[in-house]
Amino acid sequence: MTTVSLEGRLGEIVGRSFSFKTRTLKEVLAAIEANTGKLRNYLQQNSKRMFAIFVDGKELKGDTSLNTNVQNKKILIIPVLMGAFVATLTKFIVTKMLKL
Repeated sequence: MTTVSLEGRLGEIVGRSFSFKTRTLKEVLAAIEANTGKLRNYLQQNSKRMFAIFVDGKELKGDTSLNTNVQNKKILIIPVLMGAFVATLTKFIVTKMLKL
């Protein structure tokens, strides 16, 4: 099982913890949306926000695909505070998540 933890306001609105039988990051995001109906709306309302995504404790880089293998791994998604350091994952990832 892939376990997912959502932190900050994202976790408050969408849910903090999930477990899915998924293979890719794209499938994880689609499963969260399918189970909550809240992820897409959150991302649309916070389209300028950046996120740091960690898989088994390693941060994904900006050139990482949504097809990254996450099967049986732990995923942590953290919204980056506005005005804080620039996350390595930029609007590219958020834009791709909105297209799920």
